[in-house]
Order: sequence, then structure tokens, then C-alpha cells
Amino acid sequence: MAHLTGGVAYALWARVEQERASKGWSKTELADEATRKAGSGQRIHRPTIDNLRTSTRAPQPRIVNALADALGIDRTEAHQLAGIGAPAPDETADVRAAIRKSRAYSDAQKQMLLEMVDALDAANAAQGRRPA
Repeated sequence: MAHLTGGVAYALWARVEQERASKGWSKTELADEATRKAGSGQRIHRPTIDNLRTSTRAPQPRIVNALADALGIDRTEAHQLAGIGAPAPDETADVRAAIRKSRAYSDAQKQMLLEMVDALDAANAAQGRRPA
């Protein structure tokens, strides 16, 4: 259901803007951090974030997850604010958390490992093993 003053995901857009402002981030910095958190090799663009305000279509779950992770918003709450169902359980969340916490790897190595986990998840999903 659309918010009276905006699109389907207006409530998420408003929360994202609130959190972004509290962190003192520019829109470009938010897009960069969301892209990093997405870890899929696909960029999260500023216009995609801005479109949350007025779009009549629900955003893709990967966009919602990336924004939630970048800003420290609970994913379930973010999905509700976006007007979409609850996120699918992330069976690799512990793996991702361990990679992010590790002191054994550089940031570039961590990013590469996270991208490998994404690739494995996508391959499994393509084979019907589990949701991406």
C-alpha cells in the first residue's frame, strides 16, 4: 500500500533519509556503502535510492537488504517499510559475519570472499537448492 505522500516504499525512503542524515553521509556515500554491503558486484545507484520515494513498484529485496545493512536497519523492518514480505532466511549470514569480523584478511580480500559467497548462493539458487 502506498503512503499518502509517496510511493510503495515511501516509508523506507523516509527512514533511509533519516539514517543517512544522522550519519552525515551524502547520497553518494550511501550508494557506495550500500553497494559494498550488497556484495553482488551490482552497483546500487543514487537514483534507485531516490526512486523509493515515489515508485509505484516495490523495490527488489537485494536493494532493501543492502540499504538496511549499510544503515544498520533490521532487514525485517526494512522489508515492512518497503511494502514487501519478510526477507528469506540468509543461511550464509554467519559466514558473512565471520568474514567481515576477521582480522586475517584485508578489506579487498574480505570483499572478494563475500563476492564468492554471493556467487555460490546464486549458483545454488539457480539449481533450486535454496533461495538467493
